[in-house]
Amino acid sequence: VDLRDQVGSYRVIVSNETPQLEEFSLCILQQNNCFQSDAPILTEPKVPVLSQWRGRPVDLEAARQIFIGHLEDPASASSKQPWSWKIVVGANPAYDAFPMQHQIFYPTKSGDGLWYDPVFCVETLQGELVWTKRHYRCVPRGGVPGLWTL
Repeated sequence: VDLRDQVGSYRVIVSNETPQLEEFSLCILQQNNCFQSDAPILTEPKVPVLSQWRGRPVDLEAARQIFIGHLEDPASASSKQPWSWKIVVGANPAYDAFPMQHQIFYPTKSGDGLWYDPVFCVETLQGELVWTKRHYRCVPRGGVPGLWTL
């Protein structure tokens, strides 16, 4: 497996996941970037930030609510679900590699950002389907409502 391949890496990690491997992989892949992976923020195509939502200008609270989406949250939309968004296949080959997944966005305790927990099913090297999740922080970027760093 080419460890620069995110899908292959997830399959290997989940197939052998233990608390020790999880801690080790977090250390080498995210904290210290030992494989020197680089995913710069794309500058093309230029997609304008959403300026209106539900007939009003987008402010920070509206931008948060768009991410929170359908999640069971008192401030969310009327159709509450145990997830914020479902992933539709065909949008991205990396997403398509995981057959079942949903995304959960919820406010941080301090209220200055959001937590993002993608929850997805991974086929292990042994052919088993295993549910797993990751945990990321999202923060507003550049003082522009609706622009986030994930």
